[in-house]
Amino acid sequence: MVFARPDGTTLDTEPVVTRIRDLTRDEALAACDACHGVYGGWGMLSTEGCMCRTRDVGTECRDGLECEGECEPTGTEPVRVDGALVGRRWVGQCSEFRVKFGCHARIPDAASLAPLLPARGLVHAPTLCVD
Repeated sequence: MVFARPDGTTLDTEPVVTRIRDLTRDEALAACDACHGVYGGWGMLSTEGCMCRTRDVGTECRDGLECEGECEPTGTEPVRVDGALVGRRWVGQCSEFRVKFGCHARIPDAASLAPLLPARGLVHAPTLCVD
């Protein structure tokens, strides 16, 4: 870079590169890498943050408390007593991420303690909307 002095002479210098570092964001990115997450804007407001991956993704579950993230329903299974069908329970898989945005079906916490679903007929899993 060339600077003009008041006396008319010039000063020739090398450019100086300055990096301004946001320690909080750098720490957040490092933590996101540590949880094998995806850093970006999430939700309706595109709030910047990390979506951490779970270690139990794809594991079979019957209760939301069995997963690090959500227990996503894949269907139901029959419950029999002395060979007779008495009802059904939800069965699902643990989600890939700890938090899931948007509206989606999920098996709630303590679902394994809830009354049985009807033995027959269509039943929809509870839906949760997160944004």
